[in-house]
Amino acid sequence: MPRAFHACFVALLGLLPSSPAALAAPPAVSFEAHSVAASGVTPRGKVVWFSIAREIDRQSARIVPRIELATDDDGDGEVRFDLAREVPARSIWFAVDLATGEAGVATPDELGLQEVELPARAIPAALNRLDLDRRFVYIVLVRPGVGAWTLRVGDGGAADDDGQPDGNLRAALARLEGIGPSPLPPPARVLPRDLVLIIDPNRMDFMRFQVRG
Repeated sequence: MPRAFHACFVALLGLLPSSPAALAAPPAVSFEAHSVAASGVTPRGKVVWFSIAREIDRQSARIVPRIELATDDDGDGEVRFDLAREVPARSIWFAVDLATGEAGVATPDELGLQEVELPARAIPAALNRLDLDRRFVYIVLVRPGVGAWTLRVGDGGAADDDGQPDGNLRAALARLEGIGPSPLPPPARVLPRDLVLIIDPNRMDFMRFQVRG
């Protein structure tokens, strides 16, 4: 893919015409006493939960990921994530309708959601990895109607493809791990309608993009 074409392609990821499924409304995420609810999902469909929290435990802070695939068993268009405790105040919650690829996001944090733009150079021409100027992130990729995958990447760690503690992460799609009871092999590259979500647990901000087409 020529460099100039690739730059235009990335810039237009969120602007190209969407399919009817992609035009569906995203799930609404709300908070209850000891659970998080996603409503407006495809009846009897599946929801990908993706949450990162910073929790205080015995005077120390810890990062707690919650990533799983849930099913709307009763067909009422609602799915709940039960925590059996209060929802952490410092947490980000995504609920993705697997059928449509639409994502709802919310946080109980009084500071609100902190969304930042994914740099165009983060996606190479091969569309097979993410290059990020971050030290630690969690990634979830959802392919509507197919499945979902996740990856935890730390700068210079085993999942960092450049292998260097240099303040930059290289997350190869080949390292993604399937979410759910029957995980699928990782995708080779990002395809149209794929949704990619990224949460930085240190900054507690997030990035997202979806290839429209």
